[in-house]
Amino acid sequence: MYKVKIVFLLERSDGTTMWSEQWVDWDGQLEEELDCIVSELREKEEKALKEDNMDEIVKYAIAVETVDITDGKYQCGSCECYFNETNDGDCPFCGSGNFVEGCIDG
Repeated sequence: MYKVKIVFLLERSDGTTMWSEQWVDWDGQLEEELDCIVSELREKEEKALKEDNMDEIVKYAIAVETVDITDGKYQCGSCECYFNETNDGDCPFCGSGNFVEGCIDG
């Protein structure tokens, strides 16, 4: 099982841009499946922006990082994913500070 980081480039009506990101699950089987995941998330992001009357549009959506969540130095107690690097002291996938070095059960 993998986590894939999808990054969105959003553009405001005044031309300024900003980045947004989201981690999603992927079984790692078919690359075409990953393309579908990116497309679906882009559509969801566009719909959410429109429903919230935001002045941003999604310019690009791309998968930029893939991480094997069955292996790593730490395991998160909230999402149970493994990882090697923290995100400012928190799980990079769910943001929880509840993780241990090694395995939770071991």
